[in-house]
Amino acid sequence: MEQQKTQYTIKFRMLNPEGKYEWIQNNTSATYDSNGNVLRRIVQARNITKQVELENELRKQNEDKDQFIRILGHDLRNPFNALIGFSNLLLENLHNYDIKMVEDLVRIINQTSINTYEMLDQIMLWIKSQSGKLELEIVPFNLQQEIIKVVRSVENVAVKKDIKIEITGSDSIFLSADINIFKTVLRNLISNAIKFTDLNGRIIVSTEKKEQQVLIAVADNGIGMEDDVKAKIWDINYTSSGTKGEQGAGFGLNLCKKLIERHNGQIWVESTPGKGSKFIVSLPA
Repeated sequence: MEQQKTQYTIKFRMLNPEGKYEWIQNNTSATYDSNGNVLRRIVQARNITKQVELENELRKQNEDKDQFIRILGHDLRNPFNALIGFSNLLLENLHNYDIKMVEDLVRIINQTSINTYEMLDQIMLWIKSQSGKLELEIVPFNLQQEIIKVVRSVENVAVKKDIKIEITGSDSIFLSADINIFKTVLRNLISNAIKFTDLNGRIIVSTEKKEQQVLIAVADNGIGMEDDVKAKIWDINYTSSGTKGEQGAGFGLNLCKKLIERHNGQIWVESTPGKGSKFIVSLPA
């Protein structure tokens, strides 16, 4: 049908000798005789592989951005509803509640505010990582000391599900990395483990120095994952509910992967359905 025109453009892909596909664009001009038969065609062929790859990447980024905005709208609405609801309740009954009730409400408001701030902090990191503007502040630090701080920051969530968090490994391992980014990644992994672990579960955060790498692992005895789920978890579009219906921002593991790779490290998961999951981070020693 295209060839009935005087000028036409066709895009297609070809397999090159190296076994890779390249995209080609043919711009064609045709000359016909009085009977409509083709006298000649002049074809200009261009390799547009880079252009197509760029278009696909831009399309993927736009899809990620749209999904991110949807996730953001959903996940920020919940904590703000909680903050508004509990603060209104406190204001309306300030002179009626005893000090214990006031203390409980203030504690909920405080913890919700902290969690929301941490979420916004992750959002800023994600945006910087996407735009290539993320600058690392590499400093040496004692690995176990920082792990203890992160565990303490999420212990209250674990306590609600009677989940015990253990830390194992040497207390003499030092790591050079961006300490705030490291803590963000570890907090995400531990929070994720809590989310997918049943009541009275167990989480182990372990460290190991192996040749020129430092390995940090977060293992749980939760619900685990099938292979098809393991392939999806790093995608920003993938979300799932925890064992008590907990909802997540969806971009947490995607962010972890980008931040670890920015440190020239790797992150992967080992998991068995019904037996738990183990997320392992490898960073240069």
